[in-house]
Amino acid sequence: MGRGMIVALFAIVISLGPFAVSAAAASERWSRTISDPAASPSWTISIAGETPRDDAATDVKITRDGAVYVAGSADFHTPVSNAMTLAKIVDGSLVWVKRYEGVYGQGYSGYITSKMALGPGGVVYTVGTERLIDLGDLENDGMLVVVKWSSSGSVKWRRRVMQTGVATAVGVDDRGNVTVAGRVVGRTHEWVVASWSPSGVRRWTWRYSPWPVWGGERDGANDLHVAADGSVYVTGEARLASGVSAAMTVKFSRSGTKLWSRTYVGVAGLGAAAYAMAPRPGGGVYVCGSVLTDADGSDGFVIGYPSTGGPRTLFGLDSGAGAISDEAFYDLTVTSASPRRVVAVGASATAGDSDARATVYDLAGAIVDAATRPGIWNDSYVAVAADCLGGYYVTGTEHVSADDARILTWRRSTLPGGGGWSSVVDVPAASASTGPRAIAVRGTTAWVVGTWSSAGSADMDQVVLGYVY
Repeated sequence: MGRGMIVALFAIVISLGPFAVSAAAASERWSRTISDPAASPSWTISIAGETPRDDAATDVKITRDGAVYVAGSADFHTPVSNAMTLAKIVDGSLVWVKRYEGVYGQGYSGYITSKMALGPGGVVYTVGTERLIDLGDLENDGMLVVVKWSSSGSVKWRRRVMQTGVATAVGVDDRGNVTVAGRVVGRTHEWVVASWSPSGVRRWTWRYSPWPVWGGERDGANDLHVAADGSVYVTGEARLASGVSAAMTVKFSRSGTKLWSRTYVGVAGLGAAAYAMAPRPGGGVYVCGSVLTDADGSDGFVIGYPSTGGPRTLFGLDSGAGAISDEAFYDLTVTSASPRRVVAVGASATAGDSDARATVYDLAGAIVDAATRPGIWNDSYVAVAADCLGGYYVTGTEHVSADDARILTWRRSTLPGGGGWSSVVDVPAASASTGPRAIAVRGTTAWVVGTWSSAGSADMDQVVLGYVY
């Protein structure tokens, strides 16, 4: 791939493939059917930094008018300087790519982007880590950072949490207040949740430390949801006084008052971790993750928490095929059409090898469908999003060999006769590091972002795939 300065010092390749929808499928859209045996991306966009290193697109959002924003990181200069990047795509065309390097040249080694959120007035927030030195230890080398961008890609302000660690999630309320969650590293691994006004004034900060119990390496917030009333839900993993790690979920008021906190360690009391959440119909959230069990290693779990913090709904545990195995859910969504379903996705591992797995629940918590996609190496689904027709799009990795991963996208329906398809995208060069990071769906169009290799494992670029229906 060439590395000329085409847009904002990026090398950009755009290819327009055949629209992956037949005339018959188009005419059946409103009957909730999408079937496409030869599905492939309608748009493929690759974005590279100036130096052949580890570039990655890490999150994607779609505006109401269909514009697509992609957050990521890319390497520039020598020595290494990662920049936060923000790209805008309209109708499959890359409009611009912007970057934020901040204090490059003052002993810093740049920024690693994690997540993004859209705010009122077309603004965009990206969060991640501002790395102080390049020692290869992301958490101990950097500080949590949030950057506010205008709709045209100019940086309006940057704010930091003066603690070493990483930002893992971000959300914005209807007034434009932005809230960030993550983990900090000190004597223990801790939770941190911080909120700023639209002008960048710190509103409130909440920290949770498992002290006097030493926190585990994974302790911290993993996901965040801002409800319509401005309240904030955060979930993750926390070491309890007993020494057991729990899946913990906390709710805050708009002003940062802690309203309630709930933990889950499983029936056996061996421990659990929460990785993602989604809004619950009627208020509250669903949380998913992995719980240790006596019978078969770990199982995937989903819990429904009402907004009041009252009695929760524990969904049926997913034990995979029932053999000795380890299951985990990394993301979940709620479908749009009646009867509504909760779809949780992740991996099922047996004998050191993991396969991608998706499990569908009814709102009462019973499993109504589950499917494992057999592979030859460590595969998993990493993200899922619902479409407007009662279906869902899921993305993950599918290995051709141990050193050759591909990006898998799968559309399924929870309705009878709803149809579906799967797409495994060829990559320019084989690499075990190829894979998706996030997915966004608006209507029936899906956008998948991640990283792939353009010229071997040492040269990873951002990749954006658009499936237009």
